[in-house]
Amino acid sequence: MEVHEEELRTVTAQRMYKMRCECGRSWFELEVPKFVECPGCHKLGLVST
Repeated sequence: MEVHEEELRTVTAQRMYKMRCECGRSWFELEVPKFVECPGCHKLGLVST
C-alpha cells in the first residue's frame, strides 16, 4: 500500500440558469439578466422568473 500526501485545493461552485426562448432555443447563463438576446432567433426578450 502506498500513501501520498497532497495539498487540498479550493473548488468554486457557480449557479447556472437555463434560459428558454419562445422559438424553442435554450441556453445557460451564470446570472439572471432582465433582458436577453436569444442566440437562436436574435430577438430581445424579458426574462421572467
